[in-house]
This record gives sequence, structure tokens and C-alpha cells, in this order.
Amino acid sequence: MPHQVRGVVARGKGAPVTVETITVPDPGPGEAVV
Repeated sequence: MPHQVRGVVARGKGAPVTVETITVPDPGPGEAVV
């Protein structure tokens, strides 16, 4: 089941950062969520 986390996001080099809620999908075969 995907879960939501808060993260700092920069949309480009030198762009201001924002704190956003990000949806992290379930890992696929051979993947792990860290």
C-alpha cells in the first residue's frame, strides 16, 4: 500500500525549496523502500 511522507522538494537548480507531501508507491520486484 502506498504511503505519504513529507519531504523537501527543489524543482530546479537554484530554485527555492518547499516542504510537500509526497506519495511513495509500493516497491516493485527487486526494489526496496529506504
